[in-house]
Amino acid sequence: MKIMVMEEQLETQRYREGKRFFIYAPPLRGKDFGGRQSKRLPPNPPFIKAPPYKTSVYYYWWEFLRRSDAYKRCCKSGGKGKLSKLYEDFGNVFEISEGKYGEEFHTFWNWWTSKHPVSNESRGQTLFAEPKARSLTETVSSATPSADTLIIEVPLELRTAFLVNQFRKVLQQHDKRHRTAQAISRAMYPVHTKPVLQALHTALVVYDAYKANENARHRKKLWQLFDEVKEQLDFFYVSEEVIYKGEDGEDDETLDLVKMEKAKAKGTLSFDDEYMIRDVREIVRRRKANAIKRQQRIAEQYIANAEKGIFPKKTKR
Repeated sequence: MKIMVMEEQLETQRYREGKRFFIYAPPLRGKDFGGRQSKRLPPNPPFIKAPPYKTSVYYYWWEFLRRSDAYKRCCKSGGKGKLSKLYEDFGNVFEISEGKYGEEFHTFWNWWTSKHPVSNESRGQTLFAEPKARSLTETVSSATPSADTLIIEVPLELRTAFLVNQFRKVLQQHDKRHRTAQAISRAMYPVHTKPVLQALHTALVVYDAYKANENARHRKKLWQLFDEVKEQLDFFYVSEEVIYKGEDGEDDETLDLVKMEKAKAKGTLSFDDEYMIRDVREIVRRRKANAIKRQQRIAEQYIANAEKGIFPKKTKR
């Protein structure tokens, strides 16, 4: 409750000062990168101990656009080609920057804070922030208002306190419409859907590993790639238990590959399980390979839609 009140106060202050804001948390420098602690409630981080500048959907928008071969060609040609319009707004996302806090941070942060050529504001603000809040104004128009505008007659002979109270009641009567209007992003590039940063991070890491494996001299099998990538990710796993249906009224049997592998290493695996472990191992390996292929497909969809200025969007798993 206390956090909600504080965020409402911050929002009111932004409106009063005419500042722009982001519907989803923007990237921050954080104390370790020469910044300050945010007063805003942060989203769930993409991975444990993620730096503040990565705890934002806008960071991953930048990262997935950097995985686009088509956009890379556009940047190399100085913004020419079919993605030229996107280049006018996003600029060269591949330009490497070095600094006190390391190449990775400065490459992103210099892009985020660079001036947009038209707005002359920072690129991050221009592309992803909401427009400045509108103010209450007198209107004489008889035209039908837009869906996010409510026209009210104000009897000026009434006292201000009573008018404020009546205004609240009118808003309550239009509560659903009010909340719907608040939920719509009016940014130049609105976030397509509510992001899950852990999922974006997983897709990105798997995509990079998959591409590196494709270009490797000695390619790993996909289940081996899963085992390697899993060590880098906090939220990537498949079940290593296999359930065998019992026959003729027998109970189902759950076989745990991890326990079976340990028993095999100790030499305590039963004769029946010695036969079964190969099947269980093969089933789990297929699950791992499918998990890699699924994340690879998702990442490719994120990249393809980032080329269209839409993120994060996937059409299928």
